[in-house]
Amino acid sequence: MLTVAIAGCGGGGDGDTASRPAATAERSPPAGGRTAEDPADRAARERYVEQVRPAFARLPAVDSLSARVGEAGALSDITRAVSKAERAFAPTARRIEAVEPPAEVVFLHRRLVEANGAFALELQAARANAQAGNTEGASAIGSAADGYRAVLDELAAQFESQGYRGLGDRAPASSGTPPRVD
Repeated sequence: MLTVAIAGCGGGGDGDTASRPAATAERSPPAGGRTAEDPADRAARERYVEQVRPAFARLPAVDSLSARVGEAGALSDITRAVSKAERAFAPTARRIEAVEPPAEVVFLHRRLVEANGAFALELQAARANAQAGNTEGASAIGSAADGYRAVLDELAAQFESQGYRGLGDRAPASSGTPPRVD
C-alpha cells in the first residue's frame, strides 16, 4: 500500500503517468518563454510602459533645454532654464526609480534609473556653475542633455526589442507623448 501511495505522488513508480505530462504542461511556460498572446504578460508590459513613459515623455523638454542653453545670452538665462528643468525632472526620476520592473527588463530599468540619476547630477552641477559665474561649466549642460537624449533613445530601442512599445520617439501618437516645446 505504501508503494502505491509513493507512486501516486509522482515518485517515479509505475503509477498513472498519463496525467503527469498534462499537469506539468499547465505549470511550465511554453517552449521559448512567454508568448505575445499571453494576456497577463501583455498587461504587465503595458503597466510598466505606462509607469516609465514619463521619463521618455520629457525628451522634448531635454531637447528644448539643450537649445535654450545654446542660445542663452547670460548666465541668468542658463540658471533659469536649468532650474526649470530640475523642477520638472526630479519628480519623474523619483517615480521611475520606485517602479518594480518585470524580471525580463530589470537590467534596462537599472540603466534608465542610472541615466536619470546622472542627468540629475548634471543639472545640479550646471545650476551651481551658473550661479558661481562659470559660463563654460554651466553651458556643459547642453552636451549632457544631448548625451542623456542619446541614452534614452538607445534604451527605448532596447525596450522595444523586448516587446515594450510606446517609449521615446517610437511612441505611437496616442501615447500622450507631448510635442516638442521650444
